[in-house]
Amino acid sequence: MGSNFGHDIINRFRYNNESYYNESSDEEIEADIEPSNTNTSASTMQLVNGSREAMNAIMELGEIKLNEGDYIVLSNYLKIIFNDLQTNTKQSPILGIKRVLSRRILNRNSNLVFELMPDEQVEIMQARYKQHYRDSIDELIERIDSIKIEQETVKFEKQHKWAMIKILRAVKSDELEDVRLQHKELVQQGKTLQSTIDKLYDELDTTDKLLERCLQGNYYEFER
Repeated sequence: MGSNFGHDIINRFRYNNESYYNESSDEEIEADIEPSNTNTSASTMQLVNGSREAMNAIMELGEIKLNEGDYIVLSNYLKIIFNDLQTNTKQSPILGIKRVLSRRILNRNSNLVFELMPDEQVEIMQARYKQHYRDSIDELIERIDSIKIEQETVKFEKQHKWAMIKILRAVKSDELEDVRLQHKELVQQGKTLQSTIDKLYDELDTTDKLLERCLQGNYYEFER
């Protein structure tokens, strides 16, 4: 019984991997889509074939050497390996450069990927440069605004402590020294926040200049 179960795993593995490139849920899509005949595909199938042979050998060895309980455990482990290989070796259909990509094809096959011509690849990467710097600018502005809010809170607390110092000094309170220390810490915190804001503004200025160069079509420095 264990042997049949183990060979069933191997047979399912063989069926799923051999039928992947032939199966199609829509004949119209199959007419438009061709899997890419690349070295990657060949190496993937070589890996699958090697794995199948190894699994067969393990099952045969286990059938001879193991008792029924251990053999079932081995079969379960092989099933895990089989499922993992089945997941990792599947490839998305690739629409070649010369194929026309339509919205209908995309709607019917969400896993479809397509090749780009070299000029199209450059155009997309340049667009990503622009988007990267736009996103960076938005993040920097958001960080600056957040720190400014914190800075205002520290400023308010600092003024409050200073007012308390004046009162405590007038009445010669024992709490004066503690409040002075608190005020001093707030002053230092305010300086640290301002220093951070200044650095963020410098970074914002640099990023803005980089974006401006991208918008002018100057990508030379980025692509060297």
